[in-house]
Amino acid sequence: MTTTTVPYRNLSPAPILALLLFCASVGAMALTFNGVVIATWVGCWAFAVFASEGRRRRTALMLLLAIAVFYPEFSTVFIGIHEKVIVLSTVLVLSAVWHYGSARRQLRGERTTRFLAGAWLGWGLLAYAPVLVAWLAVTVLHFQAPDALMALQHETSGIKTAAPVITAALAALVAVAALRDCADFRALRRALEWGVIIVTVLSLTEWAMRRHFVPIDVSRLIPDTTRLEGFSTFDSNALGRLLLIPALLIVSAAVTAPHTLGARGWSALLLAITAIVLTQSRTSYISFSVGVAVLAALNLRKLRVWWILAVAGSWVTGLILWTRLGSAFSEGSERLSLNSLFLRAQLWKSVWQIIVESPWFGAHPSGYAERMVQLRVFDEQVISAHSFYLALGAEWGVPMVVIAVLAIFTTMRYGRRALRTARRCGHYGETQVLAATVVAASLALAVHGITEIISSMYIFFLLGCAVAARRHAESAIFLNQSAAASPAVAPQRGMAA
Repeated sequence: MTTTTVPYRNLSPAPILALLLFCASVGAMALTFNGVVIATWVGCWAFAVFASEGRRRRTALMLLLAIAVFYPEFSTVFIGIHEKVIVLSTVLVLSAVWHYGSARRQLRGERTTRFLAGAWLGWGLLAYAPVLVAWLAVTVLHFQAPDALMALQHETSGIKTAAPVITAALAALVAVAALRDCADFRALRRALEWGVIIVTVLSLTEWAMRRHFVPIDVSRLIPDTTRLEGFSTFDSNALGRLLLIPALLIVSAAVTAPHTLGARGWSALLLAITAIVLTQSRTSYISFSVGVAVLAALNLRKLRVWWILAVAGSWVTGLILWTRLGSAFSEGSERLSLNSLFLRAQLWKSVWQIIVESPWFGAHPSGYAERMVQLRVFDEQVISAHSFYLALGAEWGVPMVVIAVLAIFTTMRYGRRALRTARRCGHYGETQVLAATVVAASLALAVHGITEIISSMYIFFLLGCAVAARRHAESAIFLNQSAAASPAVAPQRGMAA
């Protein structure tokens, strides 16, 4: 009897990591002193456990759930925002250290992924090091530092700005470690479906009652607005950004494997579309439409694509008529004007000036706001660069922008390859769902980042998902070929969906 070596090795993420994030995140949410936030967060984890179908090792998917959907936006709720950011970054670092040995073996042949993650971490640390040195020398040790260090932001260490960006690359490692096969892909999707239902129902409840139950660190950007802002986010764009990846994942499942959705999946899809429409966010509209268009283009031969688009269009039309949303986009309304674009263009000119002055490192982490004040274009209403690429270049330098763009293109390439490979097998539905999602979501995020800020953690999370989907699809073909040559070779668990 011959033995066959399988190139794909199932990793076993330690359940203690999920428990660690659970304890740390609940403690961070407790800093909000808000029962709604705490109960919702614990409830999301409970549903994630339920969605894992009782398999103890899949509790690590809760870590992905927190990274991909809830944590970046939950960090804006009242009191403790910076502490919660540090908690997430710390857990990512601990996860990377814990999984280093197994992940290194898993990524042994993934030179591009290792280069992108390593380059992001390396350049991030290089850009942050002068800020940390300046803070230690000037603020902590009270040294007479050189003028170069004195010019940097040194009132604080800058760690609250730098940590989430630097550790974003670790999300790819965690995704590869936790997503092993179709069963894991399905568990992640089901957990995200529950997450979408919880977030949208609570947000729609607040919107219908015209009051916010969850206070946040900053005032709502648009007072007395009719736009859906979300119960844990401070503006409509943030809610649309939060729903972008899970909504496209559910749309991909509806197009590729609709029989796997069930009532929960279809409900989550309709709620996600409803929430995105009610945000009145033009950026969210465009990016979500781009993602859906990509999914449709990848599945043009399937008749159900047109049925789903027709149902979605009818649902949106009904929303417009029922909520009188059309008045928000009527002639002369702010939503149809170009004032916002003109204001952003003026802002982008100043941000571009920062990049031109220092293309390698920009203003360094936490130095953007002070530099914008010096340029006299910063006020209380302008709290971001309103462009992911310009913001990244203004604080981290052009090399970080290049790495981010390369990561997006690599994700799309890996996702497309995984989709072709899975289709060749013909029955790996969950792999096809995830592969199509990473292609569509990557392009949607790339478009969204032109006029809004996106979390760099989303980019590397999708990169990890693309690697996991591609490796599983390729290993499945290897096993099929081995099984055809030797019937004694049995397929691994979760290969068929």
